[in-house]
Amino acid sequence: MRDLIFQKNRVELLPESDDRNMKMIEIHAGRAGAVIDHGTGLMMAMPDFHGDPISLNTSDAREAEQAERVAAAVFEKQLLANDFWNLVGRDILSYSRAFIKALPLESVWTVQEGYPVRRLKESGKKYLKRVREFKSSDGKFPFIIQQIPALSILAHLDGSNNVLATIEEKLVPANVLAEDMESKDVQEQLDRKNLKWYDELTVIEYIDAKYIGYFLADTTPIDKTAHERPHERVKAYKKLRVWEHGLGKHPVVMIPGIITGIEAYEDRFKSFLADAQDALKLYDFLLSRLASMVYAYYLPSYEWQIPVNTAQFKGRARPMMKVNLGGVTVTFQDETLKTLDVPQGLPDATMLLQQVDDVIQRHTLEDVLFGRVEGSAPAFQVNLRINVAKSKLTPLVQHMAQGLTRVVELFFRGVEQIGEAVIIDGEKITVSMAKKYRNRMAVQIEPKSPIDRNQDLGAAAMALDFGLPWDWVAENILDIEDPATLRLQKDIQEIEKLPQVQEKLMQDALEQLEVLIEDEDMMDLGDVDLSGLPSEVAEAIQQLTGGEGGPEIELPGLEGLTGGEEEIAPFKNAPEGAASPTLIPRGLGTPNEQPQPGAVQAGTTLLGR
Repeated sequence: MRDLIFQKNRVELLPESDDRNMKMIEIHAGRAGAVIDHGTGLMMAMPDFHGDPISLNTSDAREAEQAERVAAAVFEKQLLANDFWNLVGRDILSYSRAFIKALPLESVWTVQEGYPVRRLKESGKKYLKRVREFKSSDGKFPFIIQQIPALSILAHLDGSNNVLATIEEKLVPANVLAEDMESKDVQEQLDRKNLKWYDELTVIEYIDAKYIGYFLADTTPIDKTAHERPHERVKAYKKLRVWEHGLGKHPVVMIPGIITGIEAYEDRFKSFLADAQDALKLYDFLLSRLASMVYAYYLPSYEWQIPVNTAQFKGRARPMMKVNLGGVTVTFQDETLKTLDVPQGLPDATMLLQQVDDVIQRHTLEDVLFGRVEGSAPAFQVNLRINVAKSKLTPLVQHMAQGLTRVVELFFRGVEQIGEAVIIDGEKITVSMAKKYRNRMAVQIEPKSPIDRNQDLGAAAMALDFGLPWDWVAENILDIEDPATLRLQKDIQEIEKLPQVQEKLMQDALEQLEVLIEDEDMMDLGDVDLSGLPSEVAEAIQQLTGGEGGPEIELPGLEGLTGGEEEIAPFKNAPEGAASPTLIPRGLGTPNEQPQPGAVQAGTTLLGR
C-alpha cells in the first residue's frame, strides 16, 4: 500500500526483446496519493475541547473553560511545532492506524536550562514572579506530542486496541550516542576512526506502562540500500538508558482507522484504499500499455518492398530484416507483412479502463473529493454523494477525536508528574486543575462547510426559542468554547451602561487625562543634558538628583522664619501701628478693617460740573 501511495508500485511490463522492437512505457497515475491527500484535507477540522465542570456553579464552569483553553493551546503549540495532526490523518487513511506519543520533558526545567534559583534573602513573591516569567517566555514547553510513523513501530494491543507495549526503531547519529547517551562502545569506535560522527546507528526504543528504555543494536552504520531488519542480524542488544516515566499508563496512543473486527492483528484494520487497491494497480497497468501503444504507433510507419525474392539468393544467407515502428521496414518481393487478427469478443482496453475507473470512484468517492461532478447531475444527487463521502469519513474522524481525548489525559498526567503549574501561550494550568479534569475532558471533531454553519445558526435560534440555556446552545450547537467567560464579559458591558457607572468612568478618565497632561508638563531632571548648562546649574541638578557634583551650595537659613515669639529680623523695629508684612502687607497706619462701598445710587449731582 505504501508503494501504491508513493507511486513506487511495480507495473508489469513486457520484457525487452529485439523481436518486439518497441519500448514499453511505465506510467503511475498517482490516484492513490491524491485520494489520501484530499481525504486528509476533509479530516483536518480543528478539534473542539469540552471540559465537564465539577458543578453547575459559574466559577466551576469558568475553571472548566480554562482547562479547555489550555488543551487547545497545547494542541495548537504542538501542531505548529511538529505538524503531527496532518501526519496522523494520512496514516489513518493509508494504513488504518496512527500513533501519537505524549511525554513530559522534565529535563527542560532544570538549572542547566535556566530554571530560576531562589536568591539569598529574596522574597517569595519576587521569586515566583521570576518563575512565571521563565515559564511563559524563556522556558521551553515541558511536554512533547509527536506522531510516530505507523510502519516504524510495533505495538502490543489489548482487546480494546489500547497500547500495552511498543517497540520503535530509531536511527541516531554516532556522536549523539557517544555524548548524550554516554555509550562507551560507540565512543570507542569513534576514537578508532571506525565510525564517523554522522554515521547513523540502529537504536531500539522500548516503552510500556512503567518504563522507557533505549537499547543499541550494534555499532554497524545503517545501509539504507539493504532491507535486512535489525532482529535478523542482532542477537543481543546493549542497554543505553532505562527510567520510569511516571504517567501510570502507556504514553503512546493508537488511533485506529477502519476496524474490520477480525482478531488477527494484520487483518484487524483496513486501509481507506483497501477495496480499491487492485483496481488502482490495474489502472496503472492499462494506462502503461496504452501509453506504450501510443508511443510505438504515434509516428507513421512505412514498408519498402524491393524487387528481389528469396530464390535469387541460391543458398546464400539472406539478410535479416527488422520491423521498424515509426520508420521504414524493408521486405522482399515474395514476402507479406501484416498484423495478426485480434481475437473476436476481446474487450477494448479503453472500455476496461473505464470499468476500472468506476470501481475506483465507487470505493474512494474520488469525484466528490476533487469536486468533479457531471454538469447535468441534479442537485439532490450531488448533495447525496457529498453526504455519502462525509459519512464514510465520519467514523475515522470520531476515532481521531477519541485518540486526542486520551492525549489530553496524558498531558494532564504529565502536569501532575512535573508537580508545577504550566503556562502555554498565556494559559495557565495548575496541578490541582490537572487532577480535576484529567478524566473530564472530551474532544469533538466535526468538519463543517459554510452551509452547515448557516444551519447551525438557525438551530441555535430555534433552541433559544424553546428556552434552552444560552451556555448549552453556544457550546453544543455553535461550538463556542467558553460561553461562561463570554457571559461574564456581556454582564460587565451591561453594568458599564448604567448612568452611575458611566459617571464614575468619566471622572476616572478625566483625572487620568489631567495626570497625563501634568506628566507632559513636568520634566525629569535625570533626562536633562547637563553639557549645555552652566557649571553651577549642572552641579545643583546633580546634587538634587543624587549624582556627584562639586562642593555643596550654601542655601540661606530659615531660622528667622521660625524664631519663636520674636519677629523676623528685618521687621523687628517696625513702626507702631504697622501691620505685619508676613500676613497681609499694607501701608503704615492702615486700619485693619477697610470701609466697604455702599449701594450705588443714580443722581445728577455731578452732571452740572
